[in-house]
Amino acid sequence: MMRWLEYYDSKLGKWPVVLYGISMGASTMLYLADRRLPGTVCGIIADCGFTSPAEIIASVFRRVIRLPGAISLWIANLYTHLFAGFGLWEKDSRKTLKRSRYPVLLIHGDADDFVPCEMTRQAYAACSGKKELLIVPGAEHGFSFLVDGYGYTAAVMDFLNRNLLEK
Repeated sequence: MMRWLEYYDSKLGKWPVVLYGISMGASTMLYLADRRLPGTVCGIIADCGFTSPAEIIASVFRRVIRLPGAISLWIANLYTHLFAGFGLWEKDSRKTLKRSRYPVLLIHGDADDFVPCEMTRQAYAACSGKKELLIVPGAEHGFSFLVDGYGYTAAVMDFLNRNLLEK
């Protein structure tokens, strides 16, 4: 993501950028919140992101595979170290949002049974900068826009208008 932002900045740097992602993409954007990003970045929108790889894997393993959390995490952490070169505890959106310099809009459906809505509430609580929260009643994982397109669009447009105008 950093390479893409640097490339974009070098080619089209006059246009402001709002980082946006859903689910794993949302978490990826939140993990960048404390980094020194190109000057074109003016905000982050994260829809149903998880707090950390360790917590989402433990949650999924407990629910789907029904393995104890500690065993699941140990196995998953071994695999990520061997095949991906990182550990499950290296990133946590609560930590990056504590140090964030960017405005953040966090979105989540309260009926999400894949990524618990509580993870977004925790990220929001940890965020020390400008922050907004949209919880969509009845929306499952990644379906907030489909459940409440008007409310979703209004929240995103308000966020963009406030933060793009500052650039």
